[in-house]
Amino acid sequence: ICLVSTSFWGWGAAMFGLHKNLKARGARNVYLLPLAFSRGAIDRMAGVLTQELEKLSGQIGGHKPYLVAHGIAGIAARMGPSKNEGTFTQGTITIATPHHGTKLAVFMPGQLGFQLKPGSPLLKALPPQTADCILTFQSPTDNQIIPSQSAFFGQSVRSLPACGHLSILWNASLADQI
Repeated sequence: ICLVSTSFWGWGAAMFGLHKNLKARGARNVYLLPLAFSRGAIDRMAGVLTQELEKLSGQIGGHKPYLVAHGIAGIAARMGPSKNEGTFTQGTITIATPHHGTKLAVFMPGQLGFQLKPGSPLLKALPPQTADCILTFQSPTDNQIIPSQSAFFGQSVRSLPACGHLSILWNASLADQI
C-alpha cells in the first residue's frame, strides 16, 4: 500500500494516522510517498507521482502497490498513474479528494487555486470515470471541500461522517475498509 499526500513541505505527516492504523490491522508493506505543492501545479504533481511510483515498484521487486491518495494527490493520481490502468498500481483509493473542485480554491495560491475552482479547465478535462479508482472516501463535514459532494467520484463512494479534511485519516473505520 502506497500512501500519498500533498503538503506545502512534502512531508507525509498527514498520513501518519492512517499508516499507524493500517499497520495495527496487519498491513505489512505500507509506504509513505509525500508529494509537495512546491513541485508545481497538479499536472506537474501527476508526473512526479508517476515517476515516484515507478521508483517504488523497482524497490519492491516490480510489484504494483495499491495507491491511497489524500486530497489533491487524488487528482494527481487521476492525471498520472490512473490514466494507465494497471501499469503503476493495482488500484487507486481516494480520500477527501476535491474531484470536482472546491469553493475555497479562491484562497489558494497561484495556479493551484485556479485548477481547483469548480468547473476549471483542468477538472473538466479529467475523464469522468477511471477504472483504476476502486474506492472513494468523503465526509459531509470536510472543512476544505465545499460543497462536500465535490469529493464524490467513481462507482463506489463511502461516506465517513463527523470527519474533517485531515481527521478522516485517523478514522479507524477508514483503515478497516481499506
